[in-house]
Amino acid sequence: GSVIACVVAEDGTRIFLRGNLRNVPQQGADATSARAARPSITSMTVHHVRFLDANAPKELHVKDALWENGVTLLQCDLPSPEGHREAVLALSADLRVVAQRQGRGRSPWVNVAGTAEHVDTISLTQETELPQIYAMAALPAPISKPIQQFFSASHGLILPVVHLSELAKQQLVAAPRFMIVSSIGAHVLRRIQPLDTLREHLLGGQLPALQDFVGQYTAEQACALLFQVLTQAMPKLNVQPGPDKSTT
Repeated sequence: GSVIACVVAEDGTRIFLRGNLRNVPQQGADATSARAARPSITSMTVHHVRFLDANAPKELHVKDALWENGVTLLQCDLPSPEGHREAVLALSADLRVVAQRQGRGRSPWVNVAGTAEHVDTISLTQETELPQIYAMAALPAPISKPIQQFFSASHGLILPVVHLSELAKQQLVAAPRFMIVSSIGAHVLRRIQPLDTLREHLLGGQLPALQDFVGQYTAEQACALLFQVLTQAMPKLNVQPGPDKSTT
């Protein structure tokens, strides 16, 4: 079966449920019709239980949860000197672990856990009061028209771009974005991708940080990231044509 649901406990523990499906014929439907049978859940089992990372805040109480495109947002209450304050925990896969798996252990960064996650605590601050969070929602991430045409069914290709690893699709698909509505306004969050980090190190001339970043990936993955930075910069380069050397 496939994972069909995720239950989030108050302490942030996530329980992934796997369901077994079978097609159940609909009453009154033609046997040749596409709607003659519909999938129905016959049983559910616990597929996986994941606890929060050790770096996550302690003594939190989850109030709401949202998952989209590999990113989990947990709206929760955190202890503070003033009592309790609301914050959002952003959980996503540590892409260095993904790189390690895809590189088959050839990456120098080998001290990783199989289910390592990256945890960010997003706090909304205001001097006069502690803001309240009302809602969270995922914003659509449209795919460019050339990518849609290239991976469309009419070309016979079935490779789903949106289901690729983030290392592979970050140049093709926009980074996940979310909106948080609170008592002090609306806030848009965007996931920082490895391509963004590499570009920041290159523009800042931070050689030690750049060496540390590249060392977390294999040579092929680092070259692919650099190639993506180059291809994105090419349209912005002001290339002057050379002198015409043609002779008559």
